[in-house]
Amino acid sequence: SFFERLFRRVVLNYIPSWIQARNNIKVSSYRPQLTWLPFAPNHGTGPVLPQRPSKRYQEEQKRARATSTA
Repeated sequence: SFFERLFRRVVLNYIPSWIQARNNIKVSSYRPQLTWLPFAPNHGTGPVLPQRPSKRYQEEQKRARATSTA
């Protein structure tokens, strides 16, 4: 549509590149991964936000440890 093309033109042509780069770093720092697989190593140069395991996964791990020790 017209407004989408106008918005795209404004974003890509009139917003400074340093603001676009800062936004890209912020967006790409969140990289969720599956909790039941080992986390992939960080090969990039940007920061990665730490990921907490899900509450359900933590409860399953607690139950598994409790049954294995009992």
